[in-house]
Amino acid sequence: MTLEYDQTQIRLALQYAEAAAFTADLDPATGLLRFHRSPLPEGLSRELAEEVEFVADYFQRQIFQGDLDPEPDEVPPGWPEFENALAEINYKLERFKPEFLLELKKTLGVNDHRQMNPYAREMLKFSVETQRKKKKP
Repeated sequence: MTLEYDQTQIRLALQYAEAAAFTADLDPATGLLRFHRSPLPEGLSRELAEEVEFVADYFQRQIFQGDLDPEPDEVPPGWPEFENALAEINYKLERFKPEFLLELKKTLGVNDHRQMNPYAREMLKFSVETQRKKKKP
C-alpha cells in the first residue's frame, strides 16, 4: 500500500527534517537514556506526523545501536574522541542528521528507492502500518 500525502504536507515534513534538533540526555531519576527532538510543526496531518515520528525513532535507534558509525579503518579525519557515551551520541545525532532527512524522503517516496533494499523497504512499510493500527481505537 502506497501512502500519498498532499505536496504541502510533504514539504512541511521535509522542512521539519532539515531543521529538527535531536539531543539525548540521562534521566536523573533512573539514569536511562532519553532522546529529545524538536516538536512537529503545526499543520501536519496525524498520519504524516506518525510517519515522521516513526522515521525519527528509527534514526535515533540507528545512532544508539551504532549503525551509522564509520568502520574502524575508515574513521574520517577530525573524528573526535568522546569523554563519555552521551557526548558521543549527541555528536552523532547532529553529524548524521542528514540520514534522517534521507530516510524520511524514502518513506514518503520523494527519493528514488533503487538504493534501498526492497526487503527493508517492505519491512519499513509493514512496521508503519502495524504502528498505525495499534494507535487506532
